Parts: sequence; structure tokens; C-alpha cells
Amino acid sequence: MQMLIPAFTPWKNILRVVLLYGAGMVAVLWPRNTIRRMEDFRPTLWRGAALTVLTLWCVLSFTGVTTFIYSNF
Repeated sequence: MQMLIPAFTPWKNILRVVLLYGAGMVAVLWPRNTIRRMEDFRPTLWRGAALTVLTLWCVLSFTGVTTFIYSNF
């Protein structure tokens, strides 16, 4: 981007902040509120199965021994 538009360089960080702030505002304000989503949520067999598989995968992925990083000090 700096090579294409050299005058853009001073505004690069400001544009990043504005884009990240805008994306955050869209993510927060776009969906329905939490209470409405909780009222509309209906658990299904597929959601329960997916949650079970993800939970098992997370628990089983903790295998292996990690060394204490301060053991050499």
C-alpha cells in the first residue's frame, strides 16, 4: 500500500484504528440483543452432539507433559 500511494503513509495507523473500531461496532450492534437470542435459542440434538465432540476434542488434546519453564533458574 505504501508503494502504491506514498501519501497514504501518515494516515495508515489512523485508518487501521478506524477500521478496527468500525468492525467492532458492527459486531456489537448488528446482532440482536442477548436476551432475545436466549429466548429464541432451542437446543437440538445436532448442537448437543457438536458441543460434545468439541468438548471431548479439547479435553483429549491436553495430553502430554509440559515442562516447568522456570525449572532451570
